[in-house]
Amino acid sequence: MYTIPFLISSFFIAARARVLHKYDLTQIDPRAVCNDGSPVILYTDALPPGNNTDYFVLYLEDGGHCYDSESCEERFNANPDFVSSKGRPRQIEVFGFLNQIDTLVHTNAFVAFLSYCTSDSYLGDFNFTTNNGLQLQFRGNVATRAAVQFLKNINLGGGVKQTLLLSGCSAGARGASYHLEQVRGMFNDNLDVLGVFDSALWIDVDTYDDVHIPFREELRRFSRISNWVEIEKDILSQECVNRYRNESWKCILGEYQMPFVKPPYFLSSSQWDQFQLNHNLGYHIQFFLQKSVWNYIEDFGLRSLEAIWNVSGSARSSGCYKHCVSTTDADFTLKNSKIFPSFKEAVQEFLTDPNTRKFYRPLCEQFDCDCCDTNEFCTWVKVQGEYVCTWIWEGLVKMKNMIGGVIQHEL
Repeated sequence: MYTIPFLISSFFIAARARVLHKYDLTQIDPRAVCNDGSPVILYTDALPPGNNTDYFVLYLEDGGHCYDSESCEERFNANPDFVSSKGRPRQIEVFGFLNQIDTLVHTNAFVAFLSYCTSDSYLGDFNFTTNNGLQLQFRGNVATRAAVQFLKNINLGGGVKQTLLLSGCSAGARGASYHLEQVRGMFNDNLDVLGVFDSALWIDVDTYDDVHIPFREELRRFSRISNWVEIEKDILSQECVNRYRNESWKCILGEYQMPFVKPPYFLSSSQWDQFQLNHNLGYHIQFFLQKSVWNYIEDFGLRSLEAIWNVSGSARSSGCYKHCVSTTDADFTLKNSKIFPSFKEAVQEFLTDPNTRKFYRPLCEQFDCDCCDTNEFCTWVKVQGEYVCTWIWEGLVKMKNMIGGVIQHEL
């Protein structure tokens, strides 16, 4: 048995997992291939689904992207699992949201997990040759549509009243949010298509220094190498494209895109998203010991909170310094206080009444509020009559002995 590494927490090895089985999507569409031409793999519950199955889940895997010749060559050479399905196992184990979905919907759901090897956030249908002659295929859009067609072939949309949850985390959540309206258009009124997006909300901010490329520039570059005219026409919100006509790359950057995504959907995004903060700061933990970086982090958190408030659907803005919390049992059920709901509780409330917009704001606006647990570097603050843990600058000063760093109040 094989377990996808980022779907399991070492603290929950003993937890009972959901086991999914391998299916080759080129049997649906021969063009559903990875960057290297190997077939895209869909992992599913055992076939066929039960006759009374009325809940289906299509979950899109995370894994970043590439956006120009240099980044695509680096991805191909450094991370072969991100560009190929070669060596993919016959079965995988999944935890978190996918493992607990039956409890959330009070019935036996059918789960499908779309493995990610197209490096395009599920948008592409184009070929690209790098400066060094590396030939790559980008078929994320083809693979997504093939996965939906697979579900249609096993009776999705054929029942009296069914529900499809289109979900994912990180690049997968971004892809799911791009495709939500397109997938709705593939079915009649007998199927409700709801979105559940984990960590999809990129915000448009500068990086901390000039060394690292902001997400906005990555998306601009992707739009130049891709089949962008078709992506604009066939996938993206036309309202968004019309709003940002000369900068339509904004329609794949969450801060600009999510207000145009048609509800009902549920978005969970950390106010201090670990992936984007690490990217913007250069992945150096020592940076956290510099006062000027701490100021950057605080400003980032305020921008994130503003962005998530403006999305069109239901949203949960966690105060945690985390990313992709739907993929492990630990993060999916994390609840340090009585006031703020876990991801699991918030999703359950959304699924009970998806047409009523709900917004869950973090208890406090300090870094990693209510998530840093009871270690010596935390500071406890009282919020709405309850003590929660958070990081503040004075607490970070205590960290210097842990990593041998020197506190720098200014660069």
